[in-house]
Amino acid sequence: MANSTIDPLQWDYDLSELLGKAWFFYEAQRSGKLPSDNKVPWRGDSYLQDGSEALPTALDLEGGWYDAGDTLKLSFPLCASVWRLATSLLTYKDAHVGTQFLNQANYLNAMRQVKWITKYLVKLHPAPLVFVVQVRVLAAAMRWTDPCALL
Repeated sequence: MANSTIDPLQWDYDLSELLGKAWFFYEAQRSGKLPSDNKVPWRGDSYLQDGSEALPTALDLEGGWYDAGDTLKLSFPLCASVWRLATSLLTYKDAHVGTQFLNQANYLNAMRQVKWITKYLVKLHPAPLVFVVQVRVLAAAMRWTDPCALL
């Protein structure tokens, strides 16, 4: 069988556009009170009371990213995604300097996204030996009657 390795330098894809769209996807998945620099015009504040009904005590779980366009927030996939995206920003910054995506303004916006999600990740660990792995029940997150899902 022939070697099917593809040289990324020979791709016909604009990798800076790909990175820009990846960050825009995650910005569109933001939950909670959105900052004034929100770049997604159809996304508004949502689920500001997440965690308020947690037992035995209420938690502040406002913020974070939705999992896949619904209203479910899953912690382990979120951790993996932010780790990969943040690592790529830090490790490969020089490789993208001067591209459409990683100009100074977009790079700073991506770093603000990392800060946004990091603040949420801290909320998921409210006490020793406690880590919230899921916010919202799957069936409730899949309802198309949720205002957030209709946006």
